[in-house]
Amino acid sequence: MKVALFSDIHGRFRVVLRMLRCWQLAHQARLDGALIAGDTGCFADVSRFDGATRKRCMQQPEEAGFSKYFVQPLPEVWSMIRQDPKLGAYSSLEFPILFVPGNHEDFDFLASCSKQGPASNGPARTFPVDCYQMFHCIKNGTVTSLSAMDNTSIRIAGLWGIEQGRADAPYVISEEAVEMLMIQGPGSFDVLLTHDAALDAYSGGRGSMLIAELIRFCEPPFHLFGHVKPREGRYEYNLEGTRTRSIHLNQVTFGKNSESNLADAMAILTWDGKQGEVEIVQDEWLSRMRSHNWDRVLP
Repeated sequence: MKVALFSDIHGRFRVVLRMLRCWQLAHQARLDGALIAGDTGCFADVSRFDGATRKRCMQQPEEAGFSKYFVQPLPEVWSMIRQDPKLGAYSSLEFPILFVPGNHEDFDFLASCSKQGPASNGPARTFPVDCYQMFHCIKNGTVTSLSAMDNTSIRIAGLWGIEQGRADAPYVISEEAVEMLMIQGPGSFDVLLTHDAALDAYSGGRGSMLIAELIRFCEPPFHLFGHVKPREGRYEYNLEGTRTRSIHLNQVTFGKNSESNLADAMAILTWDGKQGEVEIVQDEWLSRMRSHNWDRVLP
């Protein structure tokens, strides 16, 4: 099975849909799911934007993408999800996109969404946040799974937030959620999905001690995280003495001046049910995507 990986999309839900479609068209293959490691920018109400999001929206309007395009259904977004007869079968997106919150989401909105339970097309212990039921939040401190057509499955543990923050901030990592995953025990999940890095893995002394302890105890094959910036072109930051491969990608952003492309902002995890490999997407179409043309680029 193949699962797409992202982090820090900051409201660019439509851009992610376009990237997923382009990958399937380029490779003439279907994805079985996608994971996003926090900072989705999931704000349904613009009045609820945090200060950083509000500031960035003035220069990069797509940061407000969730409130504009994913609260009330729009034909232009359905057309990005459903099959385009001109592009063929691989243009449709027929899989769930799972995420955990980081420190740039509306946690009250997420709490209200969580009351409805999983969508009919969503994995257990998740809940949809958008009107198209494409993006599903993993409940904090739980393990869910994605399944492929060949019955291969992969287990994903979700942990919300970051460790460093004011004590009453809704995005601070819950020790209770960490304990819930610890109780699952070693070998109980294949991917740990977090927003924060693991302390002592990411260079520069930043990261979470709680995540590091969780990795050392459970040792999942893979850990996907966001929040910080890749250093010197590195996309793996592993804890010494563990088998876990901690993967970090560039943000899904076009840069402060809206002139950058999306190089190294997407990866593919290939999983056979027991082991896997992660490959950073280096496709030519991805390097052509810019803020002014991303919605028109095709392989």
